[in-house]
Amino acid sequence: MGFLDEVVLRRTWKLYKNEFNKIEVSKLHDEYEKAKQVFDAEQAQKDLLTTEPTSDDQYSVRKIRLKIEESELKLDSAEYHQAEEKIKHLKVILFDAKQAFGFAKADQDEVFYEWKNALEENKIEHAEHFKKKYYDLEAKLAEYKIKRDKAEKDVADVQAILDGFSNDVKKWKNLEKKSLEPLAKIFKKIEAAESRGDEIAQVVINDLGKGGNVEWGTVDRCESCHVAINRDGFEDQKNPYKTHPNRQEIFALHPVEKFGCTSCHGGQGRGTQIKGKPFEEGDFAHGYVKHWKDPVMKDSMMEANCSKCHLDQWKLAYAPTYMKGKQLFWNNGCTGCHNIRGFEEAPKVAPSLRKIADKVNQEWLVEWVKNPKAYLPHTRMPKPPLDIDEPAQTEKVAAYILQSSEKYDFLMENTPVVILRTVRKYLKL
Repeated sequence: MGFLDEVVLRRTWKLYKNEFNKIEVSKLHDEYEKAKQVFDAEQAQKDLLTTEPTSDDQYSVRKIRLKIEESELKLDSAEYHQAEEKIKHLKVILFDAKQAFGFAKADQDEVFYEWKNALEENKIEHAEHFKKKYYDLEAKLAEYKIKRDKAEKDVADVQAILDGFSNDVKKWKNLEKKSLEPLAKIFKKIEAAESRGDEIAQVVINDLGKGGNVEWGTVDRCESCHVAINRDGFEDQKNPYKTHPNRQEIFALHPVEKFGCTSCHGGQGRGTQIKGKPFEEGDFAHGYVKHWKDPVMKDSMMEANCSKCHLDQWKLAYAPTYMKGKQLFWNNGCTGCHNIRGFEEAPKVAPSLRKIADKVNQEWLVEWVKNPKAYLPHTRMPKPPLDIDEPAQTEKVAAYILQSSEKYDFLMENTPVVILRTVRKYLKL
């Protein structure tokens, strides 16, 4: 049972991550096969050339490998071995020349000290002796320097010959690597995808949310299942294996490491378990469980969360439902009756909608806005003039209302008093 819990029942994200790995590996294999076909066609064309290529990109891999073999054979030629023996001999000469120069310089430094010390002690005869010895060593140093410089040049000349052989091998091997690089990159991705583990992926945002009197950070583990959400190339996949819509534009302004996922989408960021089907009771990850107030908003309703930061804006890219709903709410005079965040100063005659999200769900609200009297025949709220000019206006208004809603701050320590007062009022005690 422990194994079943670990692998299946309580670790739903592992199933999604493993399934995504299969999708990615399959996609990469297809990408590799297509690239291989293009590569093979290009190689066939290059092999047909009868003249010597004039640039590196005209060489086929087959011709490059022939060049590698030719250059490696030269490393076993008499010329190469002669140069190897010669440089060994010249390095010995260079070592001796450097040593002779170094010893002479050390002697000269010692003599220089004795010369200056004799002058300090006013020993003129000794000073003259060391002075002459100093300049004799200066002449020897000049001779040793000539020999050292010549030895260095001789070694460098022979080394250049050896480097010519080895550099030729490196040149063709580098060209081979460059030619095969497009295929090699895809192959490395395949290896990485096949060996990828199923660890939890999470971001921790330290300045979002509160838990009681203690501030706490949002911990979002959404990418444990939505592995490709921040990766290009999976736009045509279904959720949770899909790239985020308008990824580059949205994430450029809302980087995941700064905003997380639940600040925009809602849901239970720490949750990784889904009992049953997504978006049904038991879906912990998306917040479809009892007492969780912020489940993931579906489809265009997700734009309802834009008001957390963009309340005062009348233009907002990638949130057409929210912006249209706000415009309709204003144009149809809803602010004349209802109090809603952002329109607090307008006169009101109807119930406040500022905390409506804690009272109703989005499906109920859509039906209510569409036709209030169908739910409550004696209501004084008229049927709004929506869905006449264009479809889905009702959904847009509902999304705007929900996203403009505030959380209800229910103080638990006052609960007994509130209940007692309510009971006394209705029982007239």
